[in-house]
Amino acid sequence: MGYENSPGLAPVDFSAASRDELGYAIELAGECGAELIALHVIPPYVAEMYAQKGTDWGAFRAEIEKKLHALVGKEAANNQAAGIHHRWCVVSGNPANEILRVAKREKADLVIMSTHGRSGIPRAVMGSVAEKVIRQSTVPVLTLSQAGMSKAA
Repeated sequence: MGYENSPGLAPVDFSAASRDELGYAIELAGECGAELIALHVIPPYVAEMYAQKGTDWGAFRAEIEKKLHALVGKEAANNQAAGIHHRWCVVSGNPANEILRVAKREKADLVIMSTHGRSGIPRAVMGSVAEKVIRQSTVPVLTLSQAGMSKAA
């Protein structure tokens, strides 16, 4: 991160694995003096579910932005990197496609993301966002497994 002042991109889905990944990404950004963009993608099925319930989309999106902002602040404080320059972004759509689109739009020089280690039927049904991003990204993708992060702690 930090080549030609390009930011790093850290997709966050609020799972334990992505919270750990965000902490690592913040630490890395702090060490490199780089900017970090935390990204949350609202999948289409979630947007559809909220629409069917008649939930105010703007209020829901604002709630997600507030949650993401708080998580970034907490992880930055936990990693003594509170001074890093960071932004957050909330979009809706296919997670892999949106990660790739935002990385390109923001000219990110690195994507840092967690893997969830799904296998069998859950992976066949849900697919692997990380695998799709790795295969289609034009910038390096650093993937972190929850098992690997646990061993490093």
